Parts: sequence; C-alpha cells; structure tokens
Amino acid sequence: MPPLSGTGVIVIVEDPFIRRFVRSVLGRSGHEVMESDAPNALKLAAEGPGSVKLLITNKPEVFERLEHPVPILYLATFPDWDLAARFSKLRVLRKPFHAHELLEAVGEVTGLSQDVPAQDIPSQDILS
Repeated sequence: MPPLSGTGVIVIVEDPFIRRFVRSVLGRSGHEVMESDAPNALKLAAEGPGSVKLLITNKPEVFERLEHPVPILYLATFPDWDLAARFSKLRVLRKPFHAHELLEAVGEVTGLSQDVPAQDIPSQDILS
C-alpha cells in the first residue's frame, strides 16, 4: 500500500526510545515521519484537513480541541478509556507492542493496510 501523503505522521512522545522505534518502523514502511513537541504538532494539525495524516502520542488530550480531527494512535500501557472515547478517530495501542502491531494499528486508524516484508521489520521489534 502507498505511504500516507501530506505531512505524514507526527510522533509526539516524550520517551526517545519510543520515538526512534516508531520512526524506524514507519520509515521502513515508506511513511514520512517527523518528531515534534505538542505545540508544534498542534500548529501543523490546525492547518486544515489533510495537513497531517496521523498523530502518534501518549497524550491525546492535547489534541482534543482540533477543529479538523486528525487520526490519533494513542500509545499507553494503561490507557484512559474514558479519554479515548472522546475522540472519533482514535486507536489505542497498548504497550508493550511488536512492530507488526504498530503497522497494523496505523493501518486501522488511517484506513490503509501496512504490508511490510518481515526482513524490513527492525530486529528489536518489541517495545515495552
């Protein structure tokens, strides 16, 4: 399947290991991935529909008031299900997770399948 077009995927996560892992897995599947802090990601997402294709974060509440909802992949060990229910385009991915689970979740929340050959998945494919 084709990678997400436009600005692509923005990763807003404090943990540098998680950011690198997500960037590596999605980058290998052809996605344009950038890391950002919440204020800059909000600014990009607020530019309008299509400006950002996916936000990956452990703090989705920051993006609750966007005028144009952007799909969100919410990474959490213990998700706040009440918070998650407030979003129309949110998928929870519970930690720890494998690279193939990340790709599957991205596909579900964006509507695109993520077919990546096994040899392209990083050897450290478990994120805890």
